Amino acid sequence: MPLKFLVMPSLLVLLAFVSPAVRADQSTDFNCRIQLTDVAVLPAFRDFPVKPSKPAPPAKLQLASPEARMFRTMLRKGAANGSNFAGHYAVVVWGCGSSCSDLAIVDTRSGDVHFDDRVRDISGVYVNAESGRQQPEFWAARFRQDSRLLVIVGAPNEDEARDGVTYYEWTGSRLKLLRFVPRSQACAAAKTGIEVR
Repeated sequence: MPLKFLVMPSLLVLLAFVSPAVRADQSTDFNCRIQLTDVAVLPAFRDFPVKPSKPAPPAKLQLASPEARMFRTMLRKGAANGSNFAGHYAVVVWGCGSSCSDLAIVDTRSGDVHFDDRVRDISGVYVNAESGRQQPEFWAARFRQDSRLLVIVGAPNEDEARDGVTYYEWTGSRLKLLRFVPRSQACAAAKTGIEVR
């Protein structure tokens, strides 16, 4: 009998013993899915108020960077809908694969396009759809036109070490990191009702 037929059953038995230990670790708990409404943690959108701008045609996009030129079709399409974030900005989100989204922030007055390497290729594998939200539009991003707060739910750069809920404040030219809640803590809060601080 060939050796490979003897080795395969042994490997399956070994995996059966190893798997329960892996599943017990919350960081790899596949049933632990983030739902933002379960994470009772500040900051909140109301803590970063901004007056929404009056509806106006968006400015012509400034495609100054290679990234902006690469994603110009998605940026134009998203910005054409007008501002949806921090007064006169538009968060433009597009898909980058299965359960993955990418985004940029467009100034609808000047046409400037802003990318942030910390919020690219965001994996939403462990993110639950929330009631009242249209999915997959803006899958990983949570924002409002009357707030400077941007909340990212998922794993930016598809990095599981950064999987969770990340809060940023938009300063007008960049995102300022405010807080990060790892998925294991967010899920623990959801399961036990504990408030994450």
